[in-house]
Amino acid sequence: MDHMRRRTIRLQGVSMVVLDEADEMLNMGFVEDVETILVEVPGERQTLLFSATMPGPVRSLAQRFLKNPEYIQVQSREVTVPLIQQMYMEVQEKQKFDVLSRLLDIHSPDLAIVFGRTKRRWMSFLRL
Repeated sequence: MDHMRRRTIRLQGVSMVVLDEADEMLNMGFVEDVETILVEVPGERQTLLFSATMPGPVRSLAQRFLKNPEYIQVQSREVTVPLIQQMYMEVQEKQKFDVLSRLLDIHSPDLAIVFGRTKRRWMSFLRL
């Protein structure tokens, strides 16, 4: 939002918007910020909205900003995509950055999604 106000970001080229943990973001009071961003990105885009629960505010957001949304419910014990390999490693806090960097070097994935608990640590990683 700060970048939008300062005009240091251009949203005209956005072709995909991913909103993960939508229910949590709305619970924390970010609904107006999310709406402001969604109004500014091009109307012709793909929007993905992920949420562990689908409370009223999340459904309302989906109705207003998604075109022909599909609601997909996953069973808690169901394997959703058998071609995706999931793994985890337990490492000390101070080793996380180095271990992740090394794993990405070793495996060289074409695509990857990295989830982080705090924004500060991962924003510094993304700048590399």
